[in-house]
Amino acid sequence: MHKWKEALSILFVAGMVYTSYFIFIPQLLFKGKRLLFWICVGVLLSVSVLAEMTLVDSDIRIRALWLQADKFRLYYENTIFLLLLRNATFFFFFMLIKLYHANAIKIENLAQTLSQETNKLIIVFSQNKIQLVDFDSIAYFTYTEKYITINLKNGECIKQNGYLSELEKLIPPELCIRVNRKTIVMRDCIVHYTPSFLCINVDGTEHTFTYYSTKKDEILENLQAWNPDLYLPEDSDSEPQFAEEPENHCNSTIHQTF
Repeated sequence: MHKWKEALSILFVAGMVYTSYFIFIPQLLFKGKRLLFWICVGVLLSVSVLAEMTLVDSDIRIRALWLQADKFRLYYENTIFLLLLRNATFFFFFMLIKLYHANAIKIENLAQTLSQETNKLIIVFSQNKIQLVDFDSIAYFTYTEKYITINLKNGECIKQNGYLSELEKLIPPELCIRVNRKTIVMRDCIVHYTPSFLCINVDGTEHTFTYYSTKKDEILENLQAWNPDLYLPEDSDSEPQFAEEPENHCNSTIHQTF
């Protein structure tokens, strides 16, 4: 094959890669137009192979004069298949590079966001999704059977695997307090507290929680140091109505999901 034909073949492949890398992938695949994307990819690969075969058709016929008709047809078809396979390999290789760079940029942007908002957000893994939940939207956390339930101020909730002891390390202590083995309460939701229980307000509904039996004094001391105005002397004639699990389904998607 002449050198100018080799150069044109390289240009065909380069044009295919450029078109897919800078046009089809970002403009179609990244924008969710997957069907149109794969149609365009198929057309692009076919056109590139057709252009190369048109370019070298005369050379192939000259070099294959000694072949019988059926063997020549098989040789011709194999040549088309190999060209298609080569171009498809180039395409998918550069497609992976493009996807890698795009995801790397997303991860870098997410890392910057988290580094700036690390004291305001918590990462939640729920239903195969990653969610960023603002601390200001959370009312309290409860634990049941290896699941943490994140109860939001609007009455919604989210469940994920984990333990409260791990979660407690991620939240600044000035924002929350561990009241018992199964509950962490956000301080800004506290309505009042007594020597026996603590009361919070969630979406217009009051929930009460008893303290650790062994850490009651420590918790009360912490609460009084934080906000003594919310302390109420205990009324021996009243009994608290303890909170139950929220009835709404714990699968709501909130804030940023990606």
